[in-house]
Amino acid sequence: MQLVHSTLLQEVSKVIPNPKPLSKKWISTSVDLKDCNQSACANDKEVQTLCSGEYYANNFLSVVRLQNALKRIPEKAITIEIAPRGMLQTKAKPTGWKRYTPA
Repeated sequence: MQLVHSTLLQEVSKVIPNPKPLSKKWISTSVDLKDCNQSACANDKEVQTLCSGEYYANNFLSVVRLQNALKRIPEKAITIEIAPRGMLQTKAKPTGWKRYTPA
């Protein structure tokens, strides 16, 4: 996995050569951004706070924490799922998340 991570990081960093801060509205499914200031993630500060090659390499290879992300979506937010399959719908229903309406 480390080889995959290194290669992915190198290639994605070419696409994102100048990392920028993630928006405060950003809801990640690979890292828990709300705990970013705790010492446990001090070593992963770039993964936690920047839109960077490191963030996306981590995102592509990490467990998807969709249920945690669903809890942080504001009440009247409009979400758009861009994916080959409707995973949000299949994962949202069992959690009781009632704010999902497919279009």
